[in-house]
Order: sequence, then C-alpha cells, then structure tokens
Amino acid sequence: MKTVEVIVEHAGNNLSAYIENAPVMTVGNNMKEIEENMKEAIKFYLEDNSNPCEVLQGKFTLKYKIDVATFSGIFTKANIEPDNRN
Repeated sequence: MKTVEVIVEHAGNNLSAYIENAPVMTVGNNMKEIEENMKEAIKFYLEDNSNPCEVLQGKFTLKYKIDVATFSGIFTKANIEPDNRN
C-alpha cells in the first residue's frame, strides 16, 4: 500500500489542504476537520472519476504534512511564551 501526502497550510482564519498532482483540496478549522474533509473530498472525487489521477489509484493511506512556512507569523516568541503577568 502506498502513502499519499496531504499538504496542510495556514490559510488566514483556517487551514487548507491539498494533494500534489491530484485535483483534490479542502479547508477546515483544525486538523480533525481537515482529515475528515479530505477523506470526503477524495471519496467524492473517486466516485465521479472512473479513471482517477495516478496518485489516487489503488490502495493508499494518507499522511498529513504541515507546511511550516505558511505558519511563519503565528509561531513567534511572543505567541508561544506563557503569560506571566498574573
């Protein structure tokens, strides 16, 4: 069984995800939504295409990869340090 990589990016107020070389993408508010929505998007794509793109042919598992560069402004020192003002 092959592994299909799903790229997850920060998209402003939510997350977006896609599979390279496949016409499948989705959005969600968190990783759980991304995973559920991606499975549904793939299911609909495969139902509508008798000859799917190569990456989605046969049996596969999904592996989610975070595109860290798209999160660059979020993980700043000020955003991740604990608030010790109490």
